[in-house]
Amino acid sequence: MKNISFYISRLGKYRKTFVWSGVVLLTLLLILFFSAPWIAKYFFYKEIRKVEQHNHIRIAVDGFKLDGLSGFDIESLHVIPFKNDTLFSFRKLEVDFNLWQILLLNPDVTAMKASSIQANFIKKGDYCNYNFLFTSQEDQNKNAEHRTDYSGRISTLLNTFFRLIPSRLAIESLDITSDNNNYDSRIVSHNLRVLDNRYSFPIQIQDSISRQQWLVDGVFDKGDRNISGKISSRLGGKAILPYLDHVYHARIAFDNLSFDLHPQKEGHGVIALTGHASFKGLEVNHARLSSDDILLGDGAINYSMHVGPDYAELDSVSEINYNKISFHPYFFVQKNTDWKIKALINKDRFAASDLLSSLPKGLFHNLSGIHVKGDLSYHFLFDVDLEHPQGLKLESSLKKRNFSILNSGELSRMNSPFLYTAYEKDQPVRTFEVGPGNSQFSRLEEISPLLRQAVLQSEDGQFFFHKGFRLDALREALVYDLKVKRFARGGSTISMQLVKNVFLTRHKNIARKLEEALLVWMIEENRITSKSRMFEVYLNIAEWGPMIYGIGEASRFYFDKMPADLTLNEAIFLAGIIPSPKKFTRAFDSTGLLKGNRQWYFRRIADRLYRTGYISQLEKDSFIPNVELLGPAKRYAIPLKKDTLKSIALDFDQVVNLITTEK
Repeated sequence: MKNISFYISRLGKYRKTFVWSGVVLLTLLLILFFSAPWIAKYFFYKEIRKVEQHNHIRIAVDGFKLDGLSGFDIESLHVIPFKNDTLFSFRKLEVDFNLWQILLLNPDVTAMKASSIQANFIKKGDYCNYNFLFTSQEDQNKNAEHRTDYSGRISTLLNTFFRLIPSRLAIESLDITSDNNNYDSRIVSHNLRVLDNRYSFPIQIQDSISRQQWLVDGVFDKGDRNISGKISSRLGGKAILPYLDHVYHARIAFDNLSFDLHPQKEGHGVIALTGHASFKGLEVNHARLSSDDILLGDGAINYSMHVGPDYAELDSVSEINYNKISFHPYFFVQKNTDWKIKALINKDRFAASDLLSSLPKGLFHNLSGIHVKGDLSYHFLFDVDLEHPQGLKLESSLKKRNFSILNSGELSRMNSPFLYTAYEKDQPVRTFEVGPGNSQFSRLEEISPLLRQAVLQSEDGQFFFHKGFRLDALREALVYDLKVKRFARGGSTISMQLVKNVFLTRHKNIARKLEEALLVWMIEENRITSKSRMFEVYLNIAEWGPMIYGIGEASRFYFDKMPADLTLNEAIFLAGIIPSPKKFTRAFDSTGLLKGNRQWYFRRIADRLYRTGYISQLEKDSFIPNVELLGPAKRYAIPLKKDTLKSIALDFDQVVNLITTEK
């Protein structure tokens, strides 16, 4: 009892101190409370000045006035790049803030209302009034230290987005115009609303090609930090992305696009991004992809990503669904001194017919008539550290289970005589029969074994032993390309070159490479065409010079003899010009003799022929690299002048006449 009385007396002694402290604290809170609008005003103008300085623009504000404790009204606001046209205009802008966030010096917009918002994007030649939007402060200050910090950038962007976009938004009129080198487009929307975490509004899109109406709707949950959306045509039919046709001559249309994004912080500078994205009825048209519309169909991804300061990772729990195919990809990329990249796909047993039926219509023409049964499984791994590219890992295998081809369609084209069309710069230049109906056609046994082996050793020494692919060669080519930082080598086998020439266009794109790989797998794995016939076709359609196709024409053009009579030097020479047939004259000096820098290649192929048993030790030891042109090619080898180079580009009739007269 004595102790309790003592403490009560001590509290009484400090009663006045407690009271005055409470009064002071309450006074400070009241001052902060009623000062909130002024704090908001201070931050408003502070942010404006900062934006102006960083982006070299002027922001003009008219009619600013405070509205209650946590809001303000503006008659108009204009964003004007210096010496350029007005970019943005806001009229009758009303903004409300979260009062407590203002007191914490972290303004958070809770409501916004505007009678109109206008944007005018102009680009004419070098003049552009919106360049600053894509120029970061680091770009403006060349001495600024570059930092990766991917998660930090994403976190800042998302925090700014969720802080400045209010949960209650009302825009009476939105009008966006664009003039891109006399290509005019306009986007208009009325009554744009965000209310009760939902938004839905129409958009009218007009350009010189089309006029459309879209419907945009979705969820914007500021509290849960979740945003989702869907875009579709308001009048039914396809929605078409504007601008692409004018700039890229491409058309992308869809029934609808949708997305969902939910970001979360996970600590240690890591941010998680989960959600969903999908498209339905997607169509693409571009001349470099296909002459027809490419019908991609339906696709979706449920993704789970982790982004750290220096890496991004797509977790394998993510799932991609494309038409009838689904799989779980893994992807990792990291930037330290250099990039580290890893991609992994493991797809267990699935119906082979699902793969073929899921391929885009209008793109894989050579696979359209093929019918199969059975199952497949696929494994893919790509793993590389660009700082040490020699450690690159590459694995790819498509395995069949009870698989068979019921109808091979165009895949059996090479089994009998067929018409082959040669292309130059995507234009057809010659069409001829690959078969006995062509007087220049040479059966495999009519071609010198030295030529056959020289081509194999130069182009694909394992041709008769592999099933269309050599991952070791492709890996070596990739490692070399990464070291020299350009596409200097290819890892194509003879099978891949043959399929590309016989079945496909010359357009280089991912879709063509995928079709090429599938065609090679179909033909090789299922023995649709024998290896001997494939090699015979290859030798009879290969380009060997300016408008010279097939070994029959080549042996006459260069050496005025039949393919069966080619010597060792002649065989090695012909094998060596396949990669660059139009540059055959570069192998010779001004007197018509073989250049010294070409002799290493001749000796390398001769050594390989010795090791494979096609020439003897004596022939190898006595071998002297030398070539004497005897056919029409002789007149083009010396000297290399402009008029001579022009004359090399002869049309086929002239070449035939030359061969005939020389004979």
